[in-house]
Amino acid sequence: MRIRSLEPLLAICLACLAMPVTARAQERHEVEIEDVVTNEEAAAQSEPARLGGYLALWFDDLHLEGLDWRFDDPEVAALAGREVDPNGERGGRGRTLAWGVAFGHSLEPTRWLRLPEVRLYLGGASIDGPWHRPEGEGDGLEVRASGVFVAKLELAGGLQYRLGPVIPFAIGRVGLAGYFTSVEVREGSLGALGEEIVCDGGFELGFELGMSVPVGDFLRLHAAWRRTVVGPAGDGLMLGLTIGGPMEQ
Repeated sequence: MRIRSLEPLLAICLACLAMPVTARAQERHEVEIEDVVTNEEAAAQSEPARLGGYLALWFDDLHLEGLDWRFDDPEVAALAGREVDPNGERGGRGRTLAWGVAFGHSLEPTRWLRLPEVRLYLGGASIDGPWHRPEGEGDGLEVRASGVFVAKLELAGGLQYRLGPVIPFAIGRVGLAGYFTSVEVREGSLGALGEEIVCDGGFELGFELGMSVPVGDFLRLHAAWRRTVVGPAGDGLMLGLTIGGPMEQ
C-alpha cells in the first residue's frame, strides 16, 4: 500500500522535472526559427547593387502637331521663318509611328530602387508629306517634309519590387529630344531647288509602367507602356533587355 501511494507523487515529480527541459527545447526551436527569418531578411537587404547594359526597341505615337518646324537660315531666303506643315494642305497635322533603338546603362542600388538609368534614343518615322506652299509665301515656292529623324538623351529612375518570377516597376523620365526633318523645296518654273534640314526639340517629361523577367543571374527582359506628358511623343512601348549582374563589394 505504501508503494502504491508513492506512484502519484513520483509521477508529479517527474512531470515537474520534465517541464524545464521541454520549455528550454521550445525556446531553442523558437530562437532557431527567428534566426532563420532574420538571416533571410538580412540576406535580402544586403543584396549587392546591380549594374547592367540596357538595349531596347522603342515605339512612340508621334503627334506631329506638337512640332514647330520653321526655316531658320535657309538657302532660299524667301523661306526664312516660314513653317513646314508635314500634313500640307490636307488640313490638320496628324500622327505617325516613330520607332528606333535605345541603349545605355541601368543601376539598381537596392532591390527596390532603380536609379539612375541613362538612355540614348535613335530612330525616326516616315511622313511623306504632300507638296504645299508655306503659310504667307507668295513667290511660287513649294515644300514637302519627307521624313523624321529622332535623337533623345534621357535620364530615368523609379521603383521596383519582386513578386515571384516577375519584377513590376514604375519609372519617371526626363530628357532632351531633337526632331529633324528633310524638306524638299521647288519652284514652279525653276523646278527643284534642293533640300533643307529643319529641326525642333526641347525638354520632355514622361513615365513608364512595366515588368521585368529575370532569366538566370545576368539577363532581364523588359516590357513597358510609356507616356510622354511634355513633348510631341504620346503613348509608346518599350521592349528590351538588361545584361549585367551584382557589383563587387
